[in-house]
Amino acid sequence: MSKKYKYVNEEEKFWENSYRVWLSEFSDVIVNANNEQDALDYAIDYATKQKWEGLFLTPEEVKEIEEEGNIEDYICGGNESRYLSSLNVHIELLED
Repeated sequence: MSKKYKYVNEEEKFWENSYRVWLSEFSDVIVNANNEQDALDYAIDYATKQKWEGLFLTPEEVKEIEEEGNIEDYICGGNESRYLSSLNVHIELLED
C-alpha cells in the first residue's frame, strides 16, 4: 500500500483499498478499507471522534425525518449509526 496519503485509520492493517471520502463539500478524509461501506463507516467514525458535529443530524432531527418518511435521503453509518445528508457524500477509490 502506498504511503503517499495520510490515512485516518493507519493503525488498521487489514485493508484492501484506499478511499477518499467526502462527508460534505468541504470535509474529506483518506481511509483504508475493504469496500465503500467500510470506508464510509471509518470516515463517519473519524468525523464523530473529531467532533465534526455540524455534519450529523441530531436524534430529534432523525426522528422527525423518519416520521415524515424521508429518511432515505440520508446516509447512516459508523459505530454510532450517525445520519448525514447524502447530497455531498462521495466516495472515491484511490489508486496506489
